[in-house]
Formats: sequence, structure tokens, C-alpha cells
Amino acid sequence: MRNILKNVTSSRYQIMWHILFWLGYWLSFGLFYGSATGAYRETFTELLISLPVKMLFTYSILYYLIPKYLLTRKNGIFIGMLILTCIFFGLLQRAIYSIQIVQNLCLENSSLAFTPITVVKSLISMYIVAALAIMIKLIKQIYKSEKAQQELAQRTLEAELNFLKSQIHPHFLFNTLNNLYALTLKNSPKAPEVVLKLADLLDYMLYECNASHIPIEKEIDLIDNYLSLEKLRYGNRLDASFNYSAENMEQEIAPMLILPFVENSFKHGASLTTDVNYVAIDLIVRNGMMVLKVENGKPSHVKPSTKKNPLHQGIGLNNVNRRLELLYKGKYDLQIFDEEDSFLIVLKLELKQTVTKKRKLATVG
Repeated sequence: MRNILKNVTSSRYQIMWHILFWLGYWLSFGLFYGSATGAYRETFTELLISLPVKMLFTYSILYYLIPKYLLTRKNGIFIGMLILTCIFFGLLQRAIYSIQIVQNLCLENSSLAFTPITVVKSLISMYIVAALAIMIKLIKQIYKSEKAQQELAQRTLEAELNFLKSQIHPHFLFNTLNNLYALTLKNSPKAPEVVLKLADLLDYMLYECNASHIPIEKEIDLIDNYLSLEKLRYGNRLDASFNYSAENMEQEIAPMLILPFVENSFKHGASLTTDVNYVAIDLIVRNGMMVLKVENGKPSHVKPSTKKNPLHQGIGLNNVNRRLELLYKGKYDLQIFDEEDSFLIVLKLELKQTVTKKRKLATVG
């Protein structure tokens, strides 16, 4: 029912615009030609008599020739049919003008005689109004086409972003559940704490990640929880620090954008060695810019990647790089340094401007 009402309303507006177009044509051309001759009555009458023919001529082009031939790229047939249509309606208009009743209405204006010159004049007068209507129609068609393409591109973008987010969530949950499983095997008293932290993380992913952007404060809290879980897992084998300084904690960022970098630092660092390893995370938000540095130590047996693009080392980094390209194209800079004993990423990102809310320097470590 809603769609029917919408279509009816749209049709009414369309009819209204058509009426206004033809009324505007009649008044403007009547005043223009009438002011040149001083015969306003005759001019308005002549335009009114010719209006039905011009309407038929215009609509036959707009709603038959253009959709059937021009838009289907049958250009030769379109041109031929257009010429025949012009000749037919030009002759029709002059035939109507030649009728005695019409001549009497127009005060027997001599210009209404049925001659080749007057036929050509009739054609020219029809061309003007038809060309104007066609131009409006084509501009409207181009606008609709561009709008449809933009909507399609937006839907495609949203679908791809949702797909990438759906990949990130299971990837993160799989790692966290593995941590919990390892603790339960050892009957560790830390397992309940892990369950609580995991519940907080699930709450974040289920209810916060549905938004396109969230305050950066929530991402910081997410990293805090994640580091707490990893410290429970690795104990004394992990030297982890998280330093952040933000002048505006309400500035927004895409959810789950920072975490993959942090995850990757553990995946290619602490998880590959039984020795003490380190993870250092530094986050600065200032003047609408975010600078993130995540560095981790690498075991001696892990060599630098031979791949041309270090982002292709796994799902996490590959996905987050794709999300950055989709969401922040031209507004970010991502550098990766894969050295012999360390792995470092540096991300510079332009954030949305919001109301300022300061938080002093904090350290977790």
C-alpha cells in the first residue's frame, strides 16, 4: 500500500510539472512574440491552437522514439523516424492553421497560409519547444542514472565492508577462544576472568560494531580488554605496554580497525616463542589526526617476510588494509617495517571532527 501511495504521489507531481512546463512555454513565448508585433491576442491564440500538436510531437519523441531507438542504440532508425515525425507534425500543424475557423480566430493572419515557407516555420517552432523538453528529459535521465550508480556503489561498498567485518569477528573470536581453551586445560583460576573479558568483547562486537563509526574511546577500551586477555595467557613471558594520548575521545573511527594490528603483533611475536617477548602500542590523537604505532619483537628463527607486500601475511592485516582503502581512501598512510628482530606498523589516519573531550596520557603495561 505504501508503494502504491508513493507511486500515485509521484505521478501527481509529474503531471503537475508537465502542466507547469506547457503553461510556462505558452506564456513566455506569447509575451516574447507578442511584444515584437504588438498583437498579443493573435499570438496567444495561435500558440494555444498549436499547443496540442506540439505536445503530441514532443511526447512522441520523449516516450517513443528516444526509449525505443535512441536508448537502445538504434541511431540510424532513430534519425529516420525523427525526420518523418517532424515532417508529419509540421504538415499537421499547417493543415490545422489552414482551416477557416482557425484563421478567423487568429483574425485571418496572413502568416497562417499553407505554403512551404510556413511549413518550415511550423517545424522550427516545434523544434524549439521539443528541444527544450528533450534537454530537460535527458538531464533528468542522466541525473537518475548517476544517482542509481552512486546508490549501487554505496550498496556494494557497504556489502564489502560488512563482509570484511564478518571475517574479522570470527578471526578474533577464534584466537580468544583458543586462549580460553588453553587455560581450561590447565584448570587455571584465570579462566573465569577470561570469560568475563570475553563477554565484554562480545558485547562490543554485537552492539557497537554495527555502527559505521564509533568514538575512539571505545576502541581504546577494546584494546585494553584485549591486552588483559593476552597478559592472562602469556603471564611473565609478555612485556606489553599501551600508551595513548587523545585530546578528543569523541572523535570517531571505524570499529575494529585498530585491533587487527594489535592481534598481528601477538601472532608474529609472543605466540612464536617461549622466551620473553614485547609488544608496544602507542596511540596519539591530536588535531583530528590519529597516529598508531604497534611494534613487537620477533624470535630469532623468524626471518623478515620475502613478500613484496607485508600486508599479505594473513587475513587480519589484509582485511584491515582493504577497509582502510574503502573507508579512508586518500586520508591515511600505512607503513610497515619488517626487520630482523622487530615488526612495526605506523598508521596515520584523518578522523572525523566532533566535540572536544580531553583525556590525559594513560599507560597500560
